[in-house]
Formats: sequence, C-alpha cells, structure tokens
Amino acid sequence: MDLIISIKGTRIKAKKLDNNFYEFIKNDLEQSGIDVNRDNSIEALFTAYLRLAAKAYNYDQEIESIIKEIESWYFEKLQKILQNTKYVKKIIFLHI
Repeated sequence: MDLIISIKGTRIKAKKLDNNFYEFIKNDLEQSGIDVNRDNSIEALFTAYLRLAAKAYNYDQEIESIIKEIESWYFEKLQKILQNTKYVKKIIFLHI
C-alpha cells in the first residue's frame, strides 16, 4: 500500500508498504497532527518526528533497564552458585 502525505505543497510517497505497517504509520502520523488528506506544515511533520523519537528513546531506556535487571539477577545467582560449590572454589583458587 502506498502512503502519500503533503508537506508545504510537496507530495511525498512511500511505496508498497505492508498493510499493517501502513496502518501503524498512518495512525501515528494522525495522532501527531498529520492529515494524509490535506497539506501539512513542516512544524507538524517535525512534531510527528519528535513524538516517534520520544517513543524510540523511551523503548531504548526500558530495554536498558531490563538488561540491567537481568544482568543483576544473573550475577546474583552466579554468586550463590559459586558460594555453595566447594569444587568451583578450589578451581578458582588454583587459577589465582
């Protein structure tokens, strides 16, 4: 499906988008004030970009937080295993 928007008299066309992706982009643009049926301002396009960039930034922050939580959990479990395993302690001691 083709997505066409007009920005300050210039028509921009994204060709052959997947239907689901088309709907996602169209809805996101509409929520940001971009109307696919009329000419839009540059400010409206910039606002749409900032809105999407904020989402991406928040997703990145959330992913980083999840990674840190997983690493912390993993490190904690590994420490418990090492503390409870005499054999591992001997191996570590021999390599030091």
